[in-house]
Amino acid sequence: MSRFGRSILVVTVCLCLLISFAACTANEPAPLPSPSPEVSAEPTPTPEPTAAEEFTPVGANVKLFINGNETNAVPYYGPGHVLILPLHPLAEALDFRVEKAMSGTRETLTISKDDVDEVVLQYIPPSVGQNTATNVTATKGGANITIDGTLFFIDGTVYVPEAFIDEALVQVDITVNETSVNVSPQA
Repeated sequence: MSRFGRSILVVTVCLCLLISFAACTANEPAPLPSPSPEVSAEPTPTPEPTAAEEFTPVGANVKLFINGNETNAVPYYGPGHVLILPLHPLAEALDFRVEKAMSGTRETLTISKDDVDEVVLQYIPPSVGQNTATNVTATKGGANITIDGTLFFIDGTVYVPEAFIDEALVQVDITVNETSVNVSPQA
């Protein structure tokens, strides 16, 4: 058989195979419609909030004022709808110095002010996608400060509830309204 004859044979076999495959797929039955879901009288349980849903801004345009001065920080409601505030900007607005250091996996925030006991907060920062630190310890002047064992992180910033601010830094008054959260030291 000549080279031309072999080429025609190969092309003919390929065309036959192609036509056979096309005929096989053309005879497939149409897919059956999927059954419609059953409607249940039982209410669908509400899923538990995810970690990201536990934190909601106090309001869309609510400003945070500390000691009468507006800050760029955002006030949030945390788990249990407890108001939580950004520790670092809050401490600095109340005239504290804040130093941050890292040692191994632990981070330390040292908060100090002349004539006030130094506050040392140590913790392991949260992993990516998480929003709470672990292994939290807090001391003021060397004495332990009561803390629930967690610190909240939102956009890389430590957030704490009012109770921590009152115990660790200074007693504060907090008022919340539709446009602002105002934090001021008690007189």
